[in-house]
Amino acid sequence: MKALSKIGLTSHKKEERDEAASLKRAMEKFSFSHETDLSIAVQLLDCAIADLSAYREHFEESKQAAQGLSEKWGVSKAFENTRARKVKAHFDELSQDERLADADSYFRVHVFNACLDIVISQLTQRFTGLRSTAERFKAIQPMTLCTATDDELFRQASKLVDIYRDDITEDFPIQLLSFRACLKQRISQVKTVRELAKMLLIENSCITASFGEVCTVLMLFLTIPVTVASAERSFSKLKLIKSYLRSSMGQSRLSGLAILSIENARARQLDVQDLIEEFAQSKARKLHL
Repeated sequence: MKALSKIGLTSHKKEERDEAASLKRAMEKFSFSHETDLSIAVQLLDCAIADLSAYREHFEESKQAAQGLSEKWGVSKAFENTRARKVKAHFDELSQDERLADADSYFRVHVFNACLDIVISQLTQRFTGLRSTAERFKAIQPMTLCTATDDELFRQASKLVDIYRDDITEDFPIQLLSFRACLKQRISQVKTVRELAKMLLIENSCITASFGEVCTVLMLFLTIPVTVASAERSFSKLKLIKSYLRSSMGQSRLSGLAILSIENARARQLDVQDLIEEFAQSKARKLHL
């Protein structure tokens, strides 16, 4: 986002400014889209990893595209060749110990492949929790409801009950099987959990009382926020502003400040004086006798 903003402000070419502005608007709409749920986020993540893995295998095409841009911008497109250092070879060294003397091969191995490997690895590791959470709600996915057997669907629903015992009762697996039996033909026409919830809660609101636990699970899934890298807290930036306040601040307080920052519109409507008095009463060490 920052790179696109910089291009839009500093570029001397109108085409680049317009393209940067359009890309920025598209990214802003996607980041705060109310239509995105965990299942859609996992699909987009898998597509991104697959595209990056395929892009890694096409170095020559990327190189030619970069050379075309270099000629367009008047930048030298040749790699700088440095004199290879002569290292004494020992008898136990293998052929793979030989250093890359070609600048083209060195760039491909140590820059191009290395950067893409880091990005692919980070996308896989940092969103493990998102994948596991989406996997927990596999029982309410339209594809699962259409293809799974009764025993498989009952087991998956029971696992979900074990995880969310405070929100879901033991009646959920039975209600889910009954829900599929009643509206199986209609379920086969939807593709996402959001469409499934709309079909049950709005289009067939007269039967929601019979499937209360199913409604609860659908709303629980749709209210889980999907975060992206831009929503992560930057600990490197927190170190730059480290002070005695930051040193004495725990994880819960940092999370609370993040919530205040996100919900700043509602926070401005609160009466600060009432909050101070309530805090003083809850933390008072001396009680009136």
